[in-house]
Amino acid sequence: MERIGRLIQRDKPMAAKNTVLTLYRGIADLRTFPNRGRSGRIEGTRELLFPSLPYIAVYRLHKKPSK
Repeated sequence: MERIGRLIQRDKPMAAKNTVLTLYRGIADLRTFPNRGRSGRIEGTRELLFPSLPYIAVYRLHKKPSK
């Protein structure tokens, strides 16, 4: 996210802030809604799309240890 923000900031500082915030919030929401993304193209992964942006966050779900 830092690289994305720096790249965009060169030409559009406000767009950089909004982009990074959108990515951060979407990824942070995965803690509460881990299945929010679609099944990934790579086995064992999921993909969170950002329709207004050209980015996809790829992630894996990990099982919580049994107590």
